[in-house]
Amino acid sequence: MMERSITLVAVLACACVAQVEGTTATGGDDDGSGSDGNPVMPPPPGANGIVQTPAHGSAVGGDPSKATIHVSGVSTKANEPMSIQVLANPDDLTSWTTVGTATSGDPATGGFAFAADITPGADDASRWPRGGILRIRVIDSTNVALPYDQDLNDTVVGVTNPSLPPFTWTYLTEKGVGFQFETDLYYQKINAPSTLEGFAFRYGFDANGRGEANAAYYNQGDLGIGREMHCQSQSNGGLACFVRNFGQFGGLKAQAIIDTVQAGTPLATVAMVYTPPITDPNSVTFMVYDGQNNLQDFAQLDVVGENQSVPQNCLACHGGKSTYDRNSHSETGARFLAFDPKSFDYAPVPGLTFNDQDTEFGKLNRLIMNAAPTNAVQDFVNGIYPADNFVDDFIPAGWSTRPADKQVYRDVIAPYCRSCHLSQSLDNNNDVLEFSSAAEARGQGAKILQLVCGKDRAMPECEETATRFFNSGARGELITWLNAPGACAP
Repeated sequence: MMERSITLVAVLACACVAQVEGTTATGGDDDGSGSDGNPVMPPPPGANGIVQTPAHGSAVGGDPSKATIHVSGVSTKANEPMSIQVLANPDDLTSWTTVGTATSGDPATGGFAFAADITPGADDASRWPRGGILRIRVIDSTNVALPYDQDLNDTVVGVTNPSLPPFTWTYLTEKGVGFQFETDLYYQKINAPSTLEGFAFRYGFDANGRGEANAAYYNQGDLGIGREMHCQSQSNGGLACFVRNFGQFGGLKAQAIIDTVQAGTPLATVAMVYTPPITDPNSVTFMVYDGQNNLQDFAQLDVVGENQSVPQNCLACHGGKSTYDRNSHSETGARFLAFDPKSFDYAPVPGLTFNDQDTEFGKLNRLIMNAAPTNAVQDFVNGIYPADNFVDDFIPAGWSTRPADKQVYRDVIAPYCRSCHLSQSLDNNNDVLEFSSAAEARGQGAKILQLVCGKDRAMPECEETATRFFNSGARGELITWLNAPGACAP
């Protein structure tokens, strides 16, 4: 239930067997029908054919100068010559050059299907830089590009070995980097309990978990560690949570899940408290405790450890509009994050599977709804938990108009952007993204490209997210959707 399902643009048209001019095209890759013998999709109305493989946003491992790509699809015409093209210069969207040909109805493909293998980087490595992306399109005899769906006439493939994590990347520094003595002053300002036991006593947690919502999972969305979450409402209308973290940053997921199941000595424990009203300074506070449950004045959240300052490194995700005043040791605008079950993985252990914890995630999210959530968080929680159980595949109304918008939301925004950006709120200058609509994202397309692909290279801001993002085809989908040139290599 919880495996992320990526809908391929190439097969969005429908789920039935193709009936092209009376010819049914079925079979395996050799006949252009796609992997595992899936039937070829029919062309959209008015199109001369459709390209089925490679799927838009596909990732290909290995050396791009030697990588071979299988291109296949179906035409509405028999014996139709096709030209397979790539960009000679990734920065020039007009530099299409032919790197292969195919003919529909060829005896090797059958019916009106076509197929060919290309090695686009063999003659010119600049077409496909290592760690970069490659655009592909198929042109028929009338010089018209066949669609992958109704919205795209070319696709992008990415290389899976860009040597990430990129140690030149800047992680979690958007809100500034402080010193340990400043964290000590912040702890004094918020009167942080000196031990986790003191925190639990102050905020009403007991050893039996009475009155709390809790869940254990692997957070593959951003930090890449195991987590044991505990949250409880407060009599003043506030919320207190603490989460014990297991595993190692940059370590193996399987080991982190084992450590979470065993629930021994944690890597560290992070605590958060919301005290209304949200407009007050330090209405949301952050504390970190070490493996022995003592207050710790730093928190390393990735293998680089460039920013270990509390609360600045927390604010990088917990509120796009949040600010920290180093003179008054106060932050404003921080928010709790919603719990997104699709960004987690779970131990195959009774009591810790997702199905066993489904209702607990519902309880956790309802607690977040009482902690001054942003409008985007409210919409998200209401979408995934309209009642007691999780509803999969949430897409906001603002992303539901076009098939390509839905695709980008599922494959790019949801797994790599949503978790943090839901805590952001748009202001009058429209300079903060909560990704509530496709129009909002397109309106800030230049900013997004600068932060992801440009010289700033600041997003995704978490190491785990950046690693997964640049080892996927998501950036290819993103730059195609924004109609942007470039290789977008890490």
